[in-house]
Amino acid sequence: MTATSDPPVTDPVLDLTDEQRALRDMVRDFVERECPKPVARELEAATEFPEALAGRIAAAGLNGIGIPVEYGGQGGGLVEQTIVCEELSRSLAGLAWMWGITVWSGARAVLNHGSEAQRRHYLPRVAAGDLRFAFAMTEPDGGTDVLRAMTTRARPVDGGHVLRGTKIWSTTAHVADRIMVVARTGEHAKPSRGLSVFLVDRRSEGLTATPIPKIGMRSLGSCEVRFEDVFVPDDDLLGTLDEGWRQVTSSLNAERIMVAAMCTGILRGVLEDAVTYAGQREAFGKPIGGMQAIQHGSPTSP
Repeated sequence: MTATSDPPVTDPVLDLTDEQRALRDMVRDFVERECPKPVARELEAATEFPEALAGRIAAAGLNGIGIPVEYGGQGGGLVEQTIVCEELSRSLAGLAWMWGITVWSGARAVLNHGSEAQRRHYLPRVAAGDLRFAFAMTEPDGGTDVLRAMTTRARPVDGGHVLRGTKIWSTTAHVADRIMVVARTGEHAKPSRGLSVFLVDRRSEGLTATPIPKIGMRSLGSCEVRFEDVFVPDDDLLGTLDEGWRQVTSSLNAERIMVAAMCTGILRGVLEDAVTYAGQREAFGKPIGGMQAIQHGSPTSP
């Protein structure tokens, strides 16, 4: 029997293309220059949305990642968006949502389910940093049972629908241009049927978005959004009436991948700080990184 060597250990980073590595390095340089960890900590404690940083992210072309060139974007897909998300999260942690909600929630939904007119209207503006999305699905009495608890309704009227109900935890809704709203438009035995998605103008009459007090990510503002007979024209229906749940699940599936990338980036940032501290902090006459118990938890030793 011929002896064989063990299979090589592969690093996922090595599977990236040259172009993807260049993107990773570019975003990493951007983060070090424009939003290093001390800046991120200041933003985390603030209560105002970080407009200046959001503008710099867009100016760097990051809003166009995942948007086809024909719609004004940089091209790429979910892998490229994952790279951007991980690198931003390494410094910004949860504040990376300021980029993510618009780019891989709103823009992806429009790209996958919007009409050609909606794609040409929204996507170039997202890529340029001129339009921001928020997402409103969760309801006060719903939690994870969002389907059976959906009380927000959109009733048909001439030229569109009238929206009435309340959503909570809609992050950045108070500064968004459009809010992607899930509402019930029909009654069916299956609660996943009869839902529709609307791209609601945040400045519509009868719409109020109020940030909810919280202890973290305060500068992004997670909001309670009230719709009191808000008129939504037919042009702002996304996809097919009563088939909105299929559209929502495609966005949520991408979101879960992005959350994993965000957590990976956060852990990388924490590990970097821990290793640095282990090389600087001394006890018993030497850096604590030289002590066995700490070395066990570190990929490198000082």
